[in-house]
Amino acid sequence: MALYVQSPLPVEAAATLTAFREAIRDLGYIEGQTIVLDFRLSKGIMDALPALAAELVRIHHFRQAAGYVDRIIRGTKPGDLPINASSKFDFVINLRTARALGLSPSPDFTSAVNEVIE
Repeated sequence: MALYVQSPLPVEAAATLTAFREAIRDLGYIEGQTIVLDFRLSKGIMDALPALAAELVRIHHFRQAAGYVDRIIRGTKPGDLPINASSKFDFVINLRTARALGLSPSPDFTSAVNEVIE
């Protein structure tokens, strides 16, 4: 599952989302079959990004829970189900977008991220 959060307005984000989907396809993933893409746009409100990211994570957990329920209904004993937990979280900031919005993330902020997009 890929979770994608972006701050520009929906009209501005369309090209970026199209490029993101094309890059995923180029990597061999098939949307809806081998990968699920969920995205949220904050409509230019940077303060909304953390809540939108949290919403995507909640949705991901609900989907995982639905998979467990399905397997139990089909006869798998709950004790036989594996425990899955996210093992990696990436914090990425797009500085170009931040600058376009008139934001200047502090060096402390950018040093905490896994990837900085220039």
